[in-house]
Amino acid sequence: MEKCLIINCAHSGISGDLLISALAEIISRDKMQDFINLITENMNNLHPPKFTLQNKKSFGIEGCHLDVEKSIPPTEAHIKFSPESITIISPDESESAKKSQHSTVLTESIKKPSLNPQKLKDLLINLSQMAKFSPLAQNYVKVCFDFLMKAESKVHNIPLSDVHLHEIGAIDTVVDLLSVAYGLDQLGLFQDPPLIKVYSQAVAVGGGTVKIAHGNVPVPAPATLEILKISQLKFVYGPEDKELATPTGVALLAGLKMSGNLTQELPKDDIIIQNTGIGVGNLQLKNRANILQLLLAKSTRSAHSQSPGGLKRRKIYILESNVDDVRGEILGRSIPILVNDGALDVSIIPTVTKKNRPGHLIKVICKEAQVNHLIKSIMKNTGTLGVRIIEANRACLVRKNINYPIEIEGDSNTVTIKVSIDDSNQILNYKLEYDDLAELAENRNIPFLKLEKMVQSQVSLTKIQQILNSME
Repeated sequence: MEKCLIINCAHSGISGDLLISALAEIISRDKMQDFINLITENMNNLHPPKFTLQNKKSFGIEGCHLDVEKSIPPTEAHIKFSPESITIISPDESESAKKSQHSTVLTESIKKPSLNPQKLKDLLINLSQMAKFSPLAQNYVKVCFDFLMKAESKVHNIPLSDVHLHEIGAIDTVVDLLSVAYGLDQLGLFQDPPLIKVYSQAVAVGGGTVKIAHGNVPVPAPATLEILKISQLKFVYGPEDKELATPTGVALLAGLKMSGNLTQELPKDDIIIQNTGIGVGNLQLKNRANILQLLLAKSTRSAHSQSPGGLKRRKIYILESNVDDVRGEILGRSIPILVNDGALDVSIIPTVTKKNRPGHLIKVICKEAQVNHLIKSIMKNTGTLGVRIIEANRACLVRKNINYPIEIEGDSNTVTIKVSIDDSNQILNYKLEYDDLAELAENRNIPFLKLEKMVQSQVSLTKIQQILNSME
């Protein structure tokens, strides 16, 4: 049966903090709180407020709520990005500084650190790497952030470098994007192939008007509307005349859709619930609880046809282009760019082209959602004029990443091991993650081959199997 995560965003919309809170109930509040503490402690000079997961009720329904410590009035938390700094606009300059109707606003004063949207994106990437996110998880964070920035840029018709943020504060955005990515990563969404499939209904955006710095505007607010348009997410008005869907919440769904991990219709077959999570917001609604409900379940529906031996088949796309006038440096540089843009695999193969000219075949494997984006990336980064699109099926073993404890020179560490398994969750093969070993070797000033042998001598199949069984 297929594991699935169902997001009930038709009840009272969606926001970043609601999604964090609901995911915390599924993966454990302690894990999510520890992660939030980790990233806020590593925000350098931003002086973030304290984010705390706590119990909260709405209409008598109890769930998890992400509380943000207050230290200044909400009207002082209106943030403007310029190429040199973040600045705070005073209350008399802006009547509204609300991050969203769902959650406590950003409350910590920021005294003009040197940070613009590109530097904020760099911060997101650095924190993702520090948290040892997989490349797919890192790409998800970047895609969501780009949705937010491009929406604000388009709405105000200004360059990205001078984006003026209304509803999304810098620190809140970092916490929302990284924490949601962490929760989804813990559930196995960013493994290849993913261990879960995400379903949602059309997003309830609310109705009426919302007051922002530029006055009253209709719901959905301009930035939210722009993200809905770019991503082609399905949405519905209502069920109350309040702003129910925030730009960040919608961007988090848009990122899932772009990565091919979101289906905006519920499973059609029987499901068995394994766990539930309820996130509770601050907004008081008239006729309903302000909650986001998540269901972690197993469904008899299968997104991939499965064969004996742990093999799964799924549809993929192969993008190909022959080039005979691109330098080797340019071709080599294009590989990490395409991977960061969502490619599952990239190959560059020497060949002979028409008129007996030596050339290269660029071959990219991707999901359907990335096809158009990667075609543009291939053309932009190599100069090729055309790309072939081939639809194919791929059979691959089910794989899981586990954190394996080791000891190096008396110190405790963990390394990632990629494990392929069969239908009974039994190990077929395993491989140590190169990036983890390379980082350890560099930090310890130990030759890579020597460190690899040190780690390999501590790995046992019995221990790997125990860790796998504990993940079920």
